[in-house]
Amino acid sequence: MFSKTFKLLQQEAFLARSSLLAGLDELLRANVIETDKGRFYGAFFLLSIGLERLMKLLIVCHHMANNHSSYATQQKRR
Repeated sequence: MFSKTFKLLQQEAFLARSSLLAGLDELLRANVIETDKGRFYGAFFLLSIGLERLMKLLIVCHHMANNHSSYATQQKRR
């Protein structure tokens, strides 16, 4: 029903969403008063992964929109 490219992009979007939501959830649970700052580290790590994946998705979708739905490939250097 859906193309392989769409399924791969959808899977990547789900992963980005999960990372962002988990990062925000950890950030809400973090407490400055606690001596263990692990929640902050985990929250910001997950947020950075989620944002990185989201930005990559935006770049790929922008390229596909401008190039008749073809995705970028690595070209050989001369």
